Amino acid sequence: MVAFPLAKGHNGCGMDPVFFAKGEGRSDKSIRKGIRSKQRRIKEHQRKLEEEPESLASRYWQKQIDEWERQIAEDERRLEPG
Repeated sequence: MVAFPLAKGHNGCGMDPVFFAKGEGRSDKSIRKGIRSKQRRIKEHQRKLEEEPESLASRYWQKQIDEWERQIAEDERRLEPG
């Protein structure tokens, strides 16, 4: 395992980037908030795709939707049962 120096947080506290990159230590509340945010973004991009299906950005929007859906599924697996 590679050791990473602790990164400085906004308040100067040390944060292990590997710990947070894995999504560990996030509360259920934080995970649910992230899911809601991604769901809003998905709706925005779906609206764009409906309004501008021939846009050059449509492929990009669809890839973002796919990625957010994958992240939501991953986040839902992290939630505590119940």
